[in-house]
Amino acid sequence: PDPLPHRQRTVLAPGLVTALPDVPLGHMRDEDCPASTSANDLANVQSITDVVDDMQTALVSITGTSLCGGEEPYALAAYIAATGDVAGTDVPGPSCPSGYVGLPCFRPGAIPIFIQIGDEPFCIMGIGGGCTCPPRKTTADVITALNAVHAKYVGVNSTVWPEPGPRPFMGEIANATGSTDGVEPFVFDVSDTGVGLGTELVDAIGLLTSSVQLDISTRVV
Repeated sequence: PDPLPHRQRTVLAPGLVTALPDVPLGHMRDEDCPASTSANDLANVQSITDVVDDMQTALVSITGTSLCGGEEPYALAAYIAATGDVAGTDVPGPSCPSGYVGLPCFRPGAIPIFIQIGDEPFCIMGIGGGCTCPPRKTTADVITALNAVHAKYVGVNSTVWPEPGPRPFMGEIANATGSTDGVEPFVFDVSDTGVGLGTELVDAIGLLTSSVQLDISTRVV
């Protein structure tokens, strides 16, 4: 199996369920633009669920294939997940019970926690690169959308190239949503094989929620 998604299935998801037994999970693909010819075009693969087997099945769908040419639509994916606003894309809109929010249907009163894993710079139209997914969404759009639903954000940078990859963008979002340990934003560096994706990340989720007595929903994008 592709090693990084394999560790998401075998380490991250089970670790979250063990550490936070009441946490439901969801999954969104964000490697390629909506309606691309890739099997990994931007899509809501699994809405929020407490059925662990359903989440595991969703994670099996991840492959290493991307057509975006060096940048990926992480900003657009996070914005859509937080808002449910799919205007200008072919992504099906949310079908949520009353009071639920976002594309994956975060539960009323929940603290949505976004765990975004990537190895390329953010695809933000007007900032270079080969990926130009419409509609244009920036990190500022993501920050506004996440703060509107009181979400927290954890970035996981798995780039192996001699470049920062998505890390600067992830740090900006984490800082602006109060997703820090009090000093540093919650952005983790792991290898492209997923080494480092484990208890440290799960501990960060626990720290984010330890002082807040509210429901938690976690979104892996």
